[in-house]
Amino acid sequence: MFRRLTFGSRFVHARFVAALLMLAIGLTAAASKAAAQASKPDVSKLGTWLVGTQLGVAAISYFRNTGPHEKFFDEARSRAKEIGITVKDFPPRPAKSSEGLIALLEYFNKGDGAGIGADLRRKYGAYHSSLYDVAAHLFQMPIFYDLDPQLGDKLSQSMRNNATQIRLPERLWKPVADAIAQRKSFEVVRSATGQMDKDMTEYLIKVARGEEK
Repeated sequence: MFRRLTFGSRFVHARFVAALLMLAIGLTAAASKAAAQASKPDVSKLGTWLVGTQLGVAAISYFRNTGPHEKFFDEARSRAKEIGITVKDFPPRPAKSSEGLIALLEYFNKGDGAGIGADLRRKYGAYHSSLYDVAAHLFQMPIFYDLDPQLGDKLSQSMRNNATQIRLPERLWKPVADAIAQRKSFEVVRSATGQMDKDMTEYLIKVARGEEK
């Protein structure tokens, strides 16, 4: 489905760069807060979420060559190490920046990004691999939605399927799904994904503490 599209330079514009900067600030704060607040030994679910979101943002920046990615990649690798998972270096970038989104999809669908999900499944089970999938694709949704709302629908449906399978509370993910289904603006969808990241991090801290199931 994705390969039939031509990815031009549409995303190399001011609001995309601004979105990445906003994500950078939010994710750094979330990671620091998680490290400080999670007090139980088993923080594998929280760690899985942080690996997915940090790696997701790093991959968006890396494959599109839109800015520095190292801080987020290093954070993902560090969090992965804490839960016994290895994150390999990114593969070479595509020769043409216009092919960056295709490379991004391939990385998470069948490349090393997908391999992390498989490793999580082997080590922890289906819950963790599904949680990772939701996290890794979260910040892709506004981008593909802005390109074509039907692409946003596909990613939203995948999120819904995974979230339902592992019984994540609807309050955490449904606002993003609703924003896409209702064809809200790019800014609204982007804001919803940022709020979901914050809410999920707080929820998983409580899970680690035994305050949520």
